[in-house]
Amino acid sequence: MKKETVDQLISLLAALFLHSREHAARFKALEQVAREHPEIFADYENYFREIQTDPVFQRSHDRTLEAVDRLRTELLQG
Repeated sequence: MKKETVDQLISLLAALFLHSREHAARFKALEQVAREHPEIFADYENYFREIQTDPVFQRSHDRTLEAVDRLRTELLQG
């Protein structure tokens, strides 16, 4: 694999890690606040379930998994 490709992949992974970490912290804070207000927490849980079962959300998730699988295959062949 070319050094340029490796550098690009590492940059992408680093950006994903930072993005993921920031969002995890934000959701943890939101959940903590919501737990202190049961009426908000119930709504939060309901919306969370709706989003998880939304077909558009699921298709996006499936496409991401397919893209990662294709990338894995390409990297193993290269």
